[in-house]
Amino acid sequence: MTRQEIQLIRSLRLRSERLAQGVFVVEGIKGLMELANSELITQRIYCAAGMVDSLPQNLQSEVEVIGIKEMGRISQMSTPPGVLAIAQIPSY
Repeated sequence: MTRQEIQLIRSLRLRSERLAQGVFVVEGIKGLMELANSELITQRIYCAAGMVDSLPQNLQSEVEVIGIKEMGRISQMSTPPGVLAIAQIPSY
């Protein structure tokens, strides 16, 4: 994971950046499952090393495994859930 990717994900905390980039962040396994079952387009999925087995088989090939320290840097939560995805904002 590059420094630019970390900065991009952290910048998505601001609404103006989410709208400018056209993407939003989904954190946690439950949110990722809902995203996978929807018709939204997932750009990237980041997962801490120990959490890969908890993901469905069809998503495991798309996952970029990162360290716990990096997950803490990109997560918006005080206790990172270990799974984070970037999805496109739908246009109607």
